[in-house]
Amino acid sequence: MWTYLHALTEELSRLEKGVMFTDNTGSVFVCRAALLSCTCDLPARWLVTNNKQFNGKFSCWSCLQPGMTSRSGMGHCHVFPYDDDDPKGPPRTTENLKNYINETLAKIQQGEHEYSVHGVKGPFRFLFLSLFPCINGFHLDYMHGVCAGVMKLMLTLWFGEHYEKSCFSAHSYRDLVSKRLQAIKPPLNISRPPRSLEDVHLWKSSEYRNFLLFWGIPVLADVLPNQLFVHFCLFSKGIYLLDKESLTFSEIDRAETCLLTFVKIFADLYDQRFMTMNIHQLVHLSDCVRHNGPLFSNNCFHFEDLNGYIVSHISGTQNVEMQILNTVTLIQMIPLVKATCNIDGEIENAINRLMDPLIRVERMETIDGCFQMGKVTIKDLTNDEFLAAQKIVSVYFERKVASYDKISLRKGYCYVCAANYNKLVRRDQSTIKYLDNSEIQFGKVLKFIQVTDINRKTHNLALLNPMPCVNTYSSDCNVHQVNPSWNKIIAVYISEIVGSCCFVCTTKLSFVCEFPNHYERD
Repeated sequence: MWTYLHALTEELSRLEKGVMFTDNTGSVFVCRAALLSCTCDLPARWLVTNNKQFNGKFSCWSCLQPGMTSRSGMGHCHVFPYDDDDPKGPPRTTENLKNYINETLAKIQQGEHEYSVHGVKGPFRFLFLSLFPCINGFHLDYMHGVCAGVMKLMLTLWFGEHYEKSCFSAHSYRDLVSKRLQAIKPPLNISRPPRSLEDVHLWKSSEYRNFLLFWGIPVLADVLPNQLFVHFCLFSKGIYLLDKESLTFSEIDRAETCLLTFVKIFADLYDQRFMTMNIHQLVHLSDCVRHNGPLFSNNCFHFEDLNGYIVSHISGTQNVEMQILNTVTLIQMIPLVKATCNIDGEIENAINRLMDPLIRVERMETIDGCFQMGKVTIKDLTNDEFLAAQKIVSVYFERKVASYDKISLRKGYCYVCAANYNKLVRRDQSTIKYLDNSEIQFGKVLKFIQVTDINRKTHNLALLNPMPCVNTYSSDCNVHQVNPSWNKIIAVYISEIVGSCCFVCTTKLSFVCEFPNHYERD
């Protein structure tokens, strides 16, 4: 790690000073770059910051709370009890950090064995970068800390055999929850279908994230005691708000309130011995978003995906380092080849697929960036379908219309398919949210149609079953209980579709789950 950081810091320092470039007109200019944010998991962060390890005293990089040792089973662990008077403080600052480093160096020169001061063990490489914010520049790791940390812990507490006799255990509902999870048909942008709780120890971080943001509330609604369920909803709501594609400072404040309340009562509902660093970090998560942006822009998911991509291009055990170098070079050169070469047609499509394996070739554009992608057939509308379309078109048209089952919704960065689209078996891409008089509504698409009225005006419509919310719609939540009207058909203009959603149905309840952003993928 120190060897890597030495080379990295030298490169970053050179970029801060500036690099000379010559543009295509012959003019010389200086280009400067600066490191503003760094995200790494807890084991890596104490190496990068030269601070106490996450299970030690004063190991939090955001505050100066020392924590305490708590008994855990046959051993001990370091926990951070919630401080009602100052849950986020006293804060670390660049000024007191430099003072602690000076005190540490003085102790080392004096030969003292215990030389760390408030967790600081000495200077670190990034300290010598003039533009890097040493405290606020380190973003908490959402992937390992929240998803594979707190969410994994809560699932273990609820359904783990070790805690079966605890008051917070829901182990008796384990099979029921597993059955509900395996019945879910996720949309295409969630690559991993939900797995049984029997395999929870094999879950990836993205699966914990999906449970936290999408599956958890629907499958646990009538399983957990009300107090535990509301407590989990606070956690889910807080993370959703901080992960939104567009968020305001008032939304960050509301997310902070949710997470502070979640951490405050965690020890009362479970046990103080579980108040480890991952739980404590939640009180600082909102500040990280204030300084560095939403969670999706500062996490390790993308880099973990690249690790898997690189490994998939390694064949055999010979010259592995050269294979990795060739793969990385290829990835970096593909966009350059596309930008500098005059290519089109199938070659362009092939390069696009290399850059993004999920990309599809659009067919006919219908309206406002929406593309028809499925096979077009001529069909007669049923009475209910005709009446629904007639209500919105308001002008007479023939009952025989063009019908298709799939569109590419560019403004929603997704695909929408009809409910009976036969190429999707374990997936559901038919649940949408749309605008009705500027209000968000939900529905399940039955088919897409294109009608031409007697004035020769073309109308592109979606026929769907409406799914009105049981309670008033709120943008602060992404999981909404709905009451589907399977016997009712309405029509909406395709241009009114905002995006796709997840649909989760248990025995008694139905839910629609919105995505916080369109950037994150499994």
